[in-house]
Amino acid sequence: MAKRKSPSSGSRRLKQSISATDRSAVEDVERGIQLVRAILTVNNEIWDRCKASMDYFQRGGTDTTNFRQLNFEKITARGSGHSVTFLATAIVRLKQFSLSLLCSCPDDLAILPLQYLPNPAGFRNPAGFRDSLGKVADSKYFIDYEALFESSLILHEDVLMPFLVALKKHLESVQVLLGEIDEWLMEHRATLEFIEKTFSFSLQGAKYANHSNLTLRTYQETSVCTVSFSISKESERTRLVKFLD
Repeated sequence: MAKRKSPSSGSRRLKQSISATDRSAVEDVERGIQLVRAILTVNNEIWDRCKASMDYFQRGGTDTTNFRQLNFEKITARGSGHSVTFLATAIVRLKQFSLSLLCSCPDDLAILPLQYLPNPAGFRNPAGFRDSLGKVADSKYFIDYEALFESSLILHEDVLMPFLVALKKHLESVQVLLGEIDEWLMEHRATLEFIEKTFSFSLQGAKYANHSNLTLRTYQETSVCTVSFSISKESERTRLVKFLD
């Protein structure tokens, strides 16, 4: 490990600001490093799942973002002459979450320079948000907490210990936020997995418009009937599987 820096006045304030209760959560420096690494791993996994569903980011006091929740409540088998086409109707809901915990950190952690993550693919720059020269900004917003953690390992142990306690506490708050977003996005996981498994169809990556129809499969079969299945119900899923057989 690289030589650790001696405490500065800012770091001494950090040390004094950590309560005895918080300090007891990290028994020693090595244990603290392990705990922070573990939390970072989980947070990164959840963020990777969530960021693909970001719809629009509004930079401001709360750094709010709309997330898109996907569901398919109905599948329709539509016969037309010599073919039957299975269509799924998309239901898209938007919900706003504040990502301020990902965009800013407590003063206790600002003793080191912050680095930022690349913006998610398809990320849309907030309308009207401009830099100091009046040009539309192409800024990065989301703090790279893993880089912040790695850069802290050069700190003197007297400074590193309270820094790890403060970072762990903040990352736990981030994890609660990401967990809430992930839970909401995956409310209809069973329905989505049913479609992917039954029709060997991947729903990953694409963004669907609300009430749009997605073609899952077309069979060459003489039929003029139309049958619908409310796949949010287990009994209707079973009926669809039997219909496909």
